[in-house]
Parts: sequence; C-alpha cells; structure tokens
Amino acid sequence: MNSERDKGDVMKRFKATAFVTILTVCVCMLCACAKGKSTLLSGAKSTLLSGASDADALNYNEYGSEEFATVSEALDAFQAKFGQSAFEKLNEGENLVISPVSVFMALSLAADSAANESRDEILKALNIDYGSLSETFGYLYRSLLRTYDSGKIAVGNSVWLQDGTPVKESGLNSLSDKMFADVYSADFNGDNRSANLAVRNFVKEKTEGMIDVDFELSPETLFILINTLYLSDSWNAAGRKLQTTAEEYSFKNADEGTSETKLLQGNYTTGRVYDGGDFYTYYSATEAGFRLKFLLPKDGRGIADVFTAENLTKVNAVTDYGGIDEDRKIQHMTRVLFPSFEAEFNKDILSVLREDFGINGIFDPLNADFTTLLEAPKGSNFIYKVQHVAKLKVDAEGIEGAAATVLAGKDTSSDPVYTKQYHDFVIDSAFGFVLTDVYGNVLFSGVINAV
Repeated sequence: MNSERDKGDVMKRFKATAFVTILTVCVCMLCACAKGKSTLLSGAKSTLLSGASDADALNYNEYGSEEFATVSEALDAFQAKFGQSAFEKLNEGENLVISPVSVFMALSLAADSAANESRDEILKALNIDYGSLSETFGYLYRSLLRTYDSGKIAVGNSVWLQDGTPVKESGLNSLSDKMFADVYSADFNGDNRSANLAVRNFVKEKTEGMIDVDFELSPETLFILINTLYLSDSWNAAGRKLQTTAEEYSFKNADEGTSETKLLQGNYTTGRVYDGGDFYTYYSATEAGFRLKFLLPKDGRGIADVFTAENLTKVNAVTDYGGIDEDRKIQHMTRVLFPSFEAEFNKDILSVLREDFGINGIFDPLNADFTTLLEAPKGSNFIYKVQHVAKLKVDAEGIEGAAATVLAGKDTSSDPVYTKQYHDFVIDSAFGFVLTDVYGNVLFSGVINAV
C-alpha cells in the first residue's frame, strides 16, 4: 500500500457491505482506529479492513441448548484424537501442552473458506457437517468470552490477506458474521519483515504477551487464518495462593528418574478419585470454575500407556465423582496435591492433520479449493504450514495459558510442481559461506580453508 490510490483500490476490492460493526482495534502494533487506515509502529505494518461481528458471552440458558451440545460433542471427539496424535508424533520427552480448541477453531475458519472436497475433508476431521458448524460455531466462540473477578478467558479469530489479493465479498461476510473474524491486509511479498512483525505483535497482544514468536511467514504468503486464545484465573478469591506441603515428595519422571519437590495443596471439593481402569483421575478447580483434570497412570503403567484418545474422552466425560453417599450419609471431600509446572509447544502440525485426520486437499497445490474466500480457481493456492503455539503455567497463584494456531496459504504458482531430478553437490575442498536469516540479512560469512 504505497499510495492513497492503492489504498482506495484495495478497499474497493475488499469492502464487505454485510459488515455492520467495525471494531475499534487499538493494540501495540495495530493502532488503526478506522477502517482502511494503515499503521506503522516498530516496523510492523498492516491494515484493518473490516471488523468482526459483535459477540456477547454465552448466557446460562444457551449452555444447555442443542446447538452448544452439538459443537461441544464435535470438539470433544477432536480433542481426544488430536491429543493422542500430538503426544505420539510431536512429543520429544519434554513437557507438552497443546490447545485442541484453538486448532479446532482455526480449522473451522479453513472449512468456512474452502469449498467442495477441501471443505468436506476438514469437516470430517472436525466431526461436524457444514450446516451444523455454521449454526453452532458461535456458541463455542461465545463460550470462550468471559471476564471474572479472578481472571478472564478471551478468544479471537482473524483473516490476513496479501495486499491486493482479490477475494469474494460473500466469503468475507461469512467469516465475519459466523466466525467472528477480523480482516487485515499486509504486504508479505513487498515488505515481508514488517508484515511478519505485524502478525507477531498481533498474536502477542491477543495472548497478553505470553506468545511472542516469529511465525516466519513466506514472502509468497497469500492469506492467513489465525485463532488466538488466552486464559487466566486464580485458585481462590482475591488471588489467595495455595499452600505447599511441608515435606518433599519423590516425583517419578517419564524417563524413570525422580525429582524431590514440594507439592501444591489444592482445595477440597466434593468427590472421590475416579478409577479409569489403567489410570486414576481427579481435578483441582479455579475460582471461576475451570477444572485442571489430572490423569495419573496406575502402578506398572507409564504415561505413554494411558494418554490415549479413549482415555482422554473418558476423563473429559467424568462429571460425577461420587462425592455423596446417601445410604451412609457421607460427603466425600478430596483435594489434589500436585506440582507447579510449565509447558509449551511450537510446531508445524500439518503432518498430523494430514496423516491422522485425513486432511489432504487444502495442503495439495493441485487440488486445494479456497474458492469460497478467494477469487481464484481450485488448484491455484494451498496451505503450506499450520503452526500451533501453546503455553501453560500452573503455580500457587493459579493458571495462565495462551494458544495461537496459524494456517498460512500461498499461490500454487509460487511453489510449482516439477518432475524431480536428483544431483549431488560435493564440497571436497576449501569453501566460502554466507549465513542469512529468513529476511535475507547476512548474519555470518567467511571462508573455510581446512576441516
């Protein structure tokens, strides 16, 4: 966007008349307070084209609605399978955290933007048909919008477009009205550094600073679909901390080693530990009612044995922990003693979605179909990365977590398909080198005379 005329052309192309509400966005990298106004702050440049439809928190009656039940059941089936797949394929022995709901919502944006077989594959992975997704997505989205005295939960969707990309007005309207997505543009091709910085700062702002990563989006990036999620809450009113045990416990790590540590003393709640067969489960609740459910393998079992889709479904389905014994007039009270912990995740999950969920079309340069959103034929663009970032911190004060899922697409023409020929380039004498970053900046250079 190098001139006022360019701005006008882009706005004419992207204008979505069904967008009734234009959100005022004032974040650290997007201080655009009017539709179509470009901003430049700390090198981050982007334009807010249209704001998402208004969304209020889900009310009590809507929690019991058939619509909310439909989308919740679809999410539950997805989270169980995705949890097992991520653990089996992306776990590297360190603490692991993912956000299934963030991935689910980002894929929902893709389903709304795609068409025909490309859409059908996503919907099958999400365990829902398009009509149901369109009618119920708002219930899920609005259930994640709430502020408490002790904390908050906030979710956001957005679509990012390469400057000047022709799009369909009806597609943008759908993303705004049904998927509550803001629409931005940036120049990934002409000024890749500032466009990447805009996305980075946007996600950082939406996640209260927890997620601050460079998504390394290609200069050929044509569009991006982003979901962000942020959650924080205290264990007790007024932020009163949990007490720790006086003695240390021997914590058995996954590698069979042990760590001596004091444990947090959770609050007592009505219920008893649930026996899941090869594991036990119970929970610790925050002030606003978020439940941190623990899945503890029985003796002789490891976490790899019990962290399965079946067991994740089982854990999530437990609502009655049998705390009241009417016959004996006993109220069972249980608390969890657990360690403080942190976990984070930052990986491309495209291969998991392809191999375990059968989503192939949107990743195929020859068959991806985003004709619902873009004024471009099938097979002219595709998703080249699905980056998922998640962080969770649990300590004596409470819980804080954030997630972002980024689906990035580009032109097929920028990544042509050729018949492959293979060659060897043998470095067998003194050589020179240049090392650059993703923007082409030279970080190191030199000569190797001997090895």
